[in-house]
Amino acid sequence: MAAVDAISEPLDRAVLTQPEVVEAARAAAHAVLLRFAVDVSALLSVTLTFSDNDGD
Repeated sequence: MAAVDAISEPLDRAVLTQPEVVEAARAAAHAVLLRFAVDVSALLSVTLTFSDNDGD
């Protein structure tokens, strides 16, 4: 993913020095997640749900 490749330093530093690049990578990853949830699940006739809850 080109947006992730655009982050030229470790993420912990890039968040501080390149916030717009990090945000673009986050948005691109979110778009991939949405595409997966919609297109692949429809193709397989299943319902996927994603949660940030890790069960703790």
